[in-house]
Amino acid sequence: MVRKKPAKSHARNHTHKHSGSTKVFPIIVAVLVLIVIGAGYYTFKDSLILFWRETIRAQIVRRIPAPTPTPHPIAHGVISYSGGGNVSGIPRYTNITFNPYDPANNTQQVITVNISSDTPVNSFYAILQSDHHSNMIKFALTQGTNTNGTWQGTWTVNDTYLYNYELDLYGTNNAGTNKAQLMLR
Repeated sequence: MVRKKPAKSHARNHTHKHSGSTKVFPIIVAVLVLIVIGAGYYTFKDSLILFWRETIRAQIVRRIPAPTPTPHPIAHGVISYSGGGNVSGIPRYTNITFNPYDPANNTQQVITVNISSDTPVNSFYAILQSDHHSNMIKFALTQGTNTNGTWQGTWTVNDTYLYNYELDLYGTNNAGTNKAQLMLR
């Protein structure tokens, strides 16, 4: 009796045939990807270099603070201004005193204003503008009358005034409002 050799399984041969090609295929794909990336780099390298150079330069510039001018010196202690205009009818500011003129942060500053007016003053307030804030200061009559008196306002300093220190006064009577602007720095 002759024994026949068992026939080889086709599935086995099929798997065996492609096992070598499945190892080569990822290598071919990787080589093609590298070729495409290399070609893209050489095609756009000048644009890419310029892009990265500008990006890095922009980041460096953002880190360098802009130079600020040195603030002008400011007077110390109690300072008074006189005058206030000759506009008839509306309130006139004859004397303005700051105590102190250069208050430290978180301290109080008292502003005193002498006002004369043909008719009684209805309201008086000021807006003090500092480097980063505006503060409304309400004034009260502390001496004299509504037509010739001393008004006083107090506020707590909550900002620096190294570059911007301005006081706008608003006195109102029946004839109108007198807005006076003092540039303190």
